[in-house]
Amino acid sequence: MSLFSIPHKSYLGWYTDDVKFILLILVSFLTVKAYALNYSLIPYTVAPQDTFSSIVAKFLRKNSKLEVNTPFVQKTLEKNPHVLDWNNLKAGTLIVFFISDDFLDVSKYTLYMSTLPKNSEFDKYKKPSTDPVGLKGSLFYMSSLGTFHQKAPNVSDIYFRQNSPFSLGGAFSFYPEEKRYSFAFSAYYSYLLETASTQSISSVPTPPEFGGNFYGEYNWRKQQLTPYVGFDFERFSILDPQGLRNDRRIYIDDVKMLFLTVGVAKTYNLFNRRFFTKMSYSKTLYTAFTRNIPTYASNEYDYVESGKYQGSKIMLYVNTKLSDSFFVHTLVKFHIITGSSELTIFRVGLGIGYLLF
Repeated sequence: MSLFSIPHKSYLGWYTDDVKFILLILVSFLTVKAYALNYSLIPYTVAPQDTFSSIVAKFLRKNSKLEVNTPFVQKTLEKNPHVLDWNNLKAGTLIVFFISDDFLDVSKYTLYMSTLPKNSEFDKYKKPSTDPVGLKGSLFYMSSLGTFHQKAPNVSDIYFRQNSPFSLGGAFSFYPEEKRYSFAFSAYYSYLLETASTQSISSVPTPPEFGGNFYGEYNWRKQQLTPYVGFDFERFSILDPQGLRNDRRIYIDDVKMLFLTVGVAKTYNLFNRRFFTKMSYSKTLYTAFTRNIPTYASNEYDYVESGKYQGSKIMLYVNTKLSDSFFVHTLVKFHIITGSSELTIFRVGLGIGYLLF
């Protein structure tokens, strides 16, 4: 056992709070008011032998399961009162189907709508392109919990907290007209509470954390995915294990990391609500490390050269709209970093954002 190992019970106690926070996030998502579904209007002229199921199958995603109370089924029945018997459709009857985005196969829809004659009565049913064009931006707020585990061989095994009551930031994307590629940029600033460690009854002031990213994206419409690649930058703080060993005090060191990031974004529907998700994996390209421990508390052999720390990061991000302008979002971020000490970071956050344009 190392000199500064901690009781296992204390560690479990800390994670109990994290579990409560994650449950709060889930409850929040499940209890917010669901927004209205998006529908695409599809005019269709009934052919001989057509049935309701055979027609909608032409526009639905593979393996879609329908029931009578499915919202788009009910809306289609309601909006076509001229159809008296849905079990016996008459050839030549014009029916407007209302297919919700959670069932619609965009490629099938686009192909079918392109076959309709131009400058005809069907034009009013054609849905304007929903692909964004130009500059889009948002501002956001998030509160988060951060749990750190830092281990230095034969020196210390430390668990500590860096919680943030607020992080403020902005995210912007630029979409060239009629192109499948786009560019995204975001930056944030996080105010951190004092670092609390299992090795000390006192806590220490913690510098703010900040970061940003720049990605190139590609809209892969056929698979309804948006893969992206780019760079992430993060500046955060860790404890100095030698300070605990030599001076029995907590000292904060600075780490700045530049990551190469690959990821994928996807929009999906759950509980009649649309969710935008991003998952990414990052690997360090460059690290700058600054020690803040005083000379008297450090030994010459404790020196850590700049760039020695390296590692990777995994992130999951989810948001969903509350209205046309506001959204709620959450993230889970996990770092694995090695250097003079081994460090794992788990951070989970929840917040709200506003769409500027």
